[in-house]
Amino acid sequence: MRISLANNYAYLRGGAEKVMLTERNLLIHHGHQVAVFAQKDEKGAVGEESRFYPEKPGYDSPRFWERIRSLPGFIYSSKARRHFADHLQAYPADILHAHNIYGGLTPSILAEAKAQGIPSVMTLHDYKLMCPTYQMLSQGKPCELCLDHRYFHAVQQKCHRNSTTSSGVYALESYFNLGLGNYDPIHTFICPSQFLKTMAIRSGISEERLMVIPNAVDANAVMPSFEDNGYYLYAGRLSHEKGILTLIEVFQLLGLPLILAGEGPLQEACEKKAAFSQNIQLVGHLQGPELENRIRGARALILPSEWYENAPMILIEAAALGKPVIAANIGGIPEMVVEGHTGYLFTSGQAEDLQDKVRLLEDSPILRRQLGRQARERVLVEYSFETHYENLMKVYRSAIGRAL
Repeated sequence: MRISLANNYAYLRGGAEKVMLTERNLLIHHGHQVAVFAQKDEKGAVGEESRFYPEKPGYDSPRFWERIRSLPGFIYSSKARRHFADHLQAYPADILHAHNIYGGLTPSILAEAKAQGIPSVMTLHDYKLMCPTYQMLSQGKPCELCLDHRYFHAVQQKCHRNSTTSSGVYALESYFNLGLGNYDPIHTFICPSQFLKTMAIRSGISEERLMVIPNAVDANAVMPSFEDNGYYLYAGRLSHEKGILTLIEVFQLLGLPLILAGEGPLQEACEKKAAFSQNIQLVGHLQGPELENRIRGARALILPSEWYENAPMILIEAAALGKPVIAANIGGIPEMVVEGHTGYLFTSGQAEDLQDKVRLLEDSPILRRQLGRQARERVLVEYSFETHYENLMKVYRSAIGRAL
């Protein structure tokens, strides 16, 4: 099968890119021809197909008029469509699998695929089709006001960068693409969590167009450790919605070692708080072997989110390494943690509940090892590459069959 994968970025930038690149390698391993279409970026590209990548739109430019000029391309990029047509000329495809294309490649590439008789599927890594600003988050709290397509709420609430103008651009983008049916060519939306699927249905997407396929990890490729070096680990963005301040508050009270691996808008605030707590250490953004080694040495991974997390990859990566997880019971997280079997859930934002769950693990090395083994066993079965591949093939074949 000839497969075109499309994503704004072709390098390891976040969870969406990790999933896309993992799927690329998995599909190539199974003998498929795969070409990646993305934007030009000095940080990286995938293969020779990068010669067809369009330039990034200038909407993030500090220059006001440059942002204004780039606005049409940010919403619907005719340039990206032309480049994608050239890409398909060089790398013919039986199917297009889109990932995060908003505000970059844009849905224009879906129109080009349709014009060439190529069916499309799309993985939803966030809530963009339900919320103009991706996160279903307003003023630091989970928000569902835009689920019924009343995107003006995002403007009223200044949901993007606390700016009426910036939020207005995102709302305009959502209204434009909804009104013109620019996502109509999508045969199937792949949802990494049942929670996201539920939100998509509530926003008006037909259930027949939605399929839950959890993210995957190659647990057989990593060596687990059921022992630890005495610390707890948070790995992710240092921002309010991630619950990072609640986490620090708890560990200041407990006095237990905590490592924070990440960067973000609350980095300076975290550093100031850590300066008064010798048990809390910031180590910056980690990935690859460095992150793996930090996870392997941890007693548990802690995910204290205070927003609707979809399906965080770090959770299954930690489980693959034999680590239990203490996580907030919000969004798609409860689907990924079996209470008392692979870890513990606590009420999102509740410091006392989180504190109680940490003490449960701290008081029992035997329990930690047991939960870690069970977490790895679950990953081997439910989040395996082979299961993920089989599910992808079902979606691809269905989309291709319908297009014939």
